Amino acid sequence: MRKALVVGGANGIGLSIAVEFASRDDFDTVYIVDRVLPSEEVMHPKFVCSQFDLTSEDYSIFARAMDKAAKECGVNFIGGYSALVQKGFSAGDEPDGSAKFITAFFRNDAVREGVTELLEKRDSLAAAGDFDAPLLRYAKQFAEADTVVIAAPFWDLSFPSALKIWLEYVMALGVTFHYSENGM
Repeated sequence: MRKALVVGGANGIGLSIAVEFASRDDFDTVYIVDRVLPSEEVMHPKFVCSQFDLTSEDYSIFARAMDKAAKECGVNFIGGYSALVQKGFSAGDEPDGSAKFITAFFRNDAVREGVTELLEKRDSLAAAGDFDAPLLRYAKQFAEADTVVIAAPFWDLSFPSALKIWLEYVMALGVTFHYSENGM
């Protein structure tokens, strides 16, 4: 039996695609990852749903570091989200403004420590073979899927920041890719 993964499948076109996979006999599981969960009236027994909304436990290590850094710097974030850095930011006539801003941002001790903690935790779980850990859930779903559909908008020549962060969770050494003596 096959598995499908639909990112952005809680509503709209993504949900239509997820329902189509669930109706087929050759698919036994349809993973749905979205910022919201599908409503009860559209739930299907083949659906395995995960909420990825930047405020869940998956994001909390990084979010705590960002919040700590923001307090140290006197920055207030609106809406409870930690930080989303837009590419193309430039200060005045500085052509590399966004690169310099991001570099300075990650030099903050709290941010660097939070990101390092998150990456070390993920790497140690993968090295120990603990692929059922919640932090590796999205990577495991991606690795198990025979078909992957990403139903996401393309805004201003870019994808939503939540999708970019989800992709960072999916790219886990030992789960979705491996190194060999020849490289990846």
